Amino acid sequence: MKTAVAPAVVTAPNRSRWRWQQLLAGVGVLFLVWETWTLVSWLGQNPHQVTEFRDKDSATWILARVYEFGMIAVSAGLLAFVVRQCRRARTVTFDAQLLVAGLLAYWLDPAENFFQPIFLYSSQWTNVSSWCSQMPFVVNPDCGRLPEPYLFLTLTYSFGTLVCAIGGGWLLRAVRARRPHLSTPAVLVLVGIFGVLFDLALEYPMVATHLWNYAGFPDSFSLFSGSVKYPVIVMIAAFVFWGGLTAVRNLKNDRGETIFEQGLDHIRSPRWRRALGFLSLVGFFQLLILTADAICMLGGPFSSPYRDYPAHVVNGLCDTADGVVTGTRYGPCPGTPGYRMPIRSLPGTTPPD
Repeated sequence: MKTAVAPAVVTAPNRSRWRWQQLLAGVGVLFLVWETWTLVSWLGQNPHQVTEFRDKDSATWILARVYEFGMIAVSAGLLAFVVRQCRRARTVTFDAQLLVAGLLAYWLDPAENFFQPIFLYSSQWTNVSSWCSQMPFVVNPDCGRLPEPYLFLTLTYSFGTLVCAIGGGWLLRAVRARRPHLSTPAVLVLVGIFGVLFDLALEYPMVATHLWNYAGFPDSFSLFSGSVKYPVIVMIAAFVFWGGLTAVRNLKNDRGETIFEQGLDHIRSPRWRRALGFLSLVGFFQLLILTADAICMLGGPFSSPYRDYPAHVVNGLCDTADGVVTGTRYGPCPGTPGYRMPIRSLPGTTPPD
């Protein structure tokens, strides 16, 4: 008598699960395509250093060199730290990925002037004419007149980001040592406040010395006033940007994984896991900058008239209310009587197709 054998149960193989990192990585790729389009177009426009209004007799000329060489020194020290970190771990660490992601996201820096000239850089910096005018869909067609201090800001977006994240990590560990059961929302608020203080320490000396200025913002919603105002809305953007970057570096699970590395065990190849995690970090970084820029743009339509800024700050971007700068292609500055937002064309230029 034969014994009946139960049919084997065939289980369907586990299919790869889609994770939010994959969506964010796709966003990162789209940003990189947008970036490539912008920079290739910009290189075709023969970018040059903006020197027309530079004043080498001013103390700001020396101060700009001090900041640049100081940032180079800080960056060199951090680069040595990250290289040692990678050698010990025998892999590309998160800190190294953060440096590269910051470098790739730097191209969004001038996007704050996407609609109108609300933020100004001094031409005292080592600079190059901005690529902002070559960004697809840009509304402010004279955005490329802005001098972009690439030497200082390239290092700030990469190594400066890491300085903030490391400093925030020290603070977080000190607080948790006293309050180990601190909730996640409380931690996020804490690192956000740290981000605001970091931004104030970084930016306000520049604002006070006219190395850059938040010219196109309302005086009534700013710390301080006049030509040295620091808008409250910028503090909100700093809470999001610097706080967000500090959080993602220092909030890890019990395996030491950041949010970009968690939940990817179903991807067998370590190389693909690292690539996906990195691209999701790139997407997050660029979205964070775009969000901070969008927050700052909200102040533009409510701008007070431009104050008495040095010529090396205005750089002929627009006509100021005090009559010091007139006859520009853009016309009246934000907040100045007669101001309007030009839509992709300027006097003396050919409207885009």
